[in-house]
Amino acid sequence: MIKAIVTDIEGTTSSISFVKEVLFPYAARQFPAFLETHWDQPEIQAQVRAAEQESGRTLESPASANALFQQWIREDRKATPLKSLARE
Repeated sequence: MIKAIVTDIEGTTSSISFVKEVLFPYAARQFPAFLETHWDQPEIQAQVRAAEQESGRTLESPASANALFQQWIREDRKATPLKSLARE
């Protein structure tokens, strides 16, 4: 069952400001609940482990992972684990 379709729309189908002012903040707000709900799923844990490798930090809980991902969102960092989780 398809739950979502993710497309690269930045500057193509909508303005870049819409992406930065609406979509990014929405994703940032949803991230804590998403991590809490899906923390034990192997696909999520694989990206958390990848984020640990990239950051050099230990992410033992949804809260610790969220803190790192929120930092990366604020920095507009193009980190593969963050991008991969945004697609889940």
